[in-house]
Amino acid sequence: MSNILTLNEYKNSRIIVMGSLQGEYYKLIDFLYNQDFNYKDILIFTGDFINFDNKESSQLISFIKENKNILSVKGYNEKLFIDSIDTNRTIHTKFDYSEDDIDFLRKLPLIVELNNTLYIVNSGFNFELRDDLQEPDYTIFKTNKPFDSDWYN
Repeated sequence: MSNILTLNEYKNSRIIVMGSLQGEYYKLIDFLYNQDFNYKDILIFTGDFINFDNKESSQLISFIKENKNILSVKGYNEKLFIDSIDTNRTIHTKFDYSEDDIDFLRKLPLIVELNNTLYIVNSGFNFELRDDLQEPDYTIFKTNKPFDSDWYN
């Protein structure tokens, strides 16, 4: 599976980019209502939409999964959550989650590319351009070391 999600069919849509929601589902719904958000609009999270201490995170995961016009890149919180599960570390959350939620979070892309002009990524990842490129090509990143281990241990 690619770590880059490329979107080219949204040239005529209103695009809203939002970062670090931290599980605030009801604040998001209020914001979208006030913006007259509809099925033609695109909402993209820059990651960190879940928060271990916010019980609304489960509603937010469901909301993103159920709406094809809402996307997210994987952020630090999502990565930490998945890493905790994958390494059998004890995880204390105030929100409920299912195996389907875990699978969904695991498959989030690291980069969303819009119309070959805009690249959305969470700042919690370390990216390096391929060494063989003469000029920067921002669609190609090495993502084999997404975090410094010191950062989240």
